[in-house]
Amino acid sequence: MDECEYEHEDSIFYDEKYPDDESYLDELQQEEELGDELDGEEIFAELTDYDYNDAYGLDSIEDLLKLDFLSIGEVEVDKFHFGTLAIAFEFYNRFAKSQGFSARKDKNWKNSTDETYMQRFVCFRQGYQLEKWYTLPNNETDETYIWVLQQFLEAMDGRVPSSVITDGARAMKNAIEKVFPGTHHRLCAWHLLRNATTNMCSPRFTSKFRDCMLGDYEIPVFRNKWHILVEEFGVEEKEWLNEIYEKRRSWATCYIRGKFFAGFRTTSRCEGLHSLIGKYTKPHYDLSEFIEHFQRMLGHMRFREFYAEYESARGVPVMQTCIEPLEMCAADTYTREVFFLFRPILVRSGAMRVVDYQTRDNSIIYYVCRYAKPTKVWEVEWVDNGNAITCSCMRMESFGIPCEHIISVLVRRDVREIPKCLVLHRWTKKAKESMSESSSFTSELQVSNRLCILNECARMMSEVACATTERFHEARDLMLDLYSSYKALDEGNTPSKPRLGGGTNPKGHSGRKKPQRCSNCKKPGHNKTSCSKRNENAFSTQGSSTRQTDVSRQK
Repeated sequence: MDECEYEHEDSIFYDEKYPDDESYLDELQQEEELGDELDGEEIFAELTDYDYNDAYGLDSIEDLLKLDFLSIGEVEVDKFHFGTLAIAFEFYNRFAKSQGFSARKDKNWKNSTDETYMQRFVCFRQGYQLEKWYTLPNNETDETYIWVLQQFLEAMDGRVPSSVITDGARAMKNAIEKVFPGTHHRLCAWHLLRNATTNMCSPRFTSKFRDCMLGDYEIPVFRNKWHILVEEFGVEEKEWLNEIYEKRRSWATCYIRGKFFAGFRTTSRCEGLHSLIGKYTKPHYDLSEFIEHFQRMLGHMRFREFYAEYESARGVPVMQTCIEPLEMCAADTYTREVFFLFRPILVRSGAMRVVDYQTRDNSIIYYVCRYAKPTKVWEVEWVDNGNAITCSCMRMESFGIPCEHIISVLVRRDVREIPKCLVLHRWTKKAKESMSESSSFTSELQVSNRLCILNECARMMSEVACATTERFHEARDLMLDLYSSYKALDEGNTPSKPRLGGGTNPKGHSGRKKPQRCSNCKKPGHNKTSCSKRNENAFSTQGSSTRQTDVSRQK
């Protein structure tokens, strides 16, 4: 592919590398020993004897930009002196990042006029973890991860995942190959970019590395761009870069194409779950408190899922494309979130053109290109009268949503419904209906899930219904009627029809407003003033009245 066609991952950003455990422990011990021997005044007394060299003076940000931090050694870094505290912090932070970590401000000393005369900078991880955890041995071995994956497999009722994204730990990779031998393994793009920033110390290199990793290229184009990248920065002998290139089948898009990862490139979903758990639980909770608040979090997640299902089932989105039959079919088939991802594909399909086709034994090959760009051609294969449809871009296999090239072929053939072979069941509104009620995996969990959802719905309704007496009585009566009806069904009795309102209707009245009828002809839709039989009824009424008068006189 001559052009780079990809979308950026929102959660990808740069971060610093954490220091290892042993280095942190050594620094912590040295810090404590130094604090025991000297206090702030004694440290300042030593610094007053420091011999300042003008060559190491930094008074502005421009002076910092002239420095090559990779060439500054541990002895030389102590010779610098600064004009302001902000410049000093910026210097030590940049130097720390060049060494693979980050710096932060620690304790400071002030004089009687509240002026800072000394500031201590430390590693950003220092002081945040207890020393005892660093004395424990590293338990991230192959056997440990094998046990973890086996427990995961048991919890999932033996269902092996089709794809896994990890941070690149060697032990985890070995465990996945043993426990999940047929599973596609991908390295997290966020961790790769962080490691590139740490090991290469060049934002330009990280940006170009990102393009190579996420760019939707063909394999020969990827190899050519990689060699250009390596030669441009002169990093042919960089050990980390060579190791990453050997693992390219686990992170380069051109090698991962066709393997289903549902659009995920990072472990951000897992990190987001960790963040959500942190909002409900605290480190000082005991086991019972943790379980209580963890159940609250699960109830919140279940209700969010229920609300998403409700939004998908409620109403129909406004059609916005000229391919309305396919758009309407997608709105009826997919969940609301997936439909909003699919609609831009319908829009982009308008720029695609079927330029040629070729008939084979039981299939037709359509050649599709973008409007005004005939150099790049995609092949869409229509097999066995539409029972199987594939595209050379393999986005259907990668994401589970038809690409714009396939949509253009459907429009060419005047297909008005999305073929079943192009609908991934997990993206549809009926995804849960296929779960067997008799399955041991779903029987108890489904009931627990429904209970949590109903509890959340009842809580929301109760908050609104208790505002007035009328709402309270109506909601209470409705819930009791439903309870009596369901209870009678469970006991084998015929339930009475539940009332839909809270008030009591008089006997013989359904509570529905009767349609207005004409008093002359007794038909609905008009009154006696506009009735067409008004004059006829008037004459008949007058004659009847005259006859009745004559009879009365005769009597």
